[in-house]
Amino acid sequence: TIMFSIGGATYTEGGFSEPDAINSASTIWQTFGPSNPEPWHRSFADAVINGFNFNSEFPATNMPAFGNRPRKLMNGQQDRAFSLTAAPPYSFPDNNVGNVLKNVQLDVIFVQFHNNPQYGLDAFTYGAPTGFKFDQWDQQAREESVSKNFKMMVDAPGSQDVAPSSGYVDAGQLGQIVEYSKRFSSMGGVMA
Repeated sequence: TIMFSIGGATYTEGGFSEPDAINSASTIWQTFGPSNPEPWHRSFADAVINGFNFNSEFPATNMPAFGNRPRKLMNGQQDRAFSLTAAPPYSFPDNNVGNVLKNVQLDVIFVQFHNNPQYGLDAFTYGAPTGFKFDQWDQQAREESVSKNFKMMVDAPGSQDVAPSSGYVDAGQLGQIVEYSKRFSSMGGVMA
């Protein structure tokens, strides 16, 4: 699966007008989505991505308009499945991805349970009230998101070097977190 990730820790553009958001999403779709007979520069020739991921770590305007454009184009494809995903930091609704969660039909939500000492994976204690709030994400996402059939993935850092401030756990503790999280129908797996 190849996802086109939009945003990240270093993206600071701040967003678009609504028409620019829609046009930008259309351009990305033409460049990386299914090829069409119209002449268009395609960065990877006939290679096609499997979807888009919203990883906005800074505020950006009109992201719902941006996200709804590829959703509309994806829904028109009969021969291939595509996905729209988001990778918000722990807090819900996240100030940067929150509007996307509330207004765009997402397939998968990769919750970043790291770099947040109070709520990271390392705050999990099996069988006790815990700072790890998969249950809260599950409930709030179901109540506030337009996506009702989404899956949530636990975004776990693969090493302590990746998440130096907090969130790294060893395989044994991650196994306990997965076991706990499987009780929620939204649990889709782990991304490391």
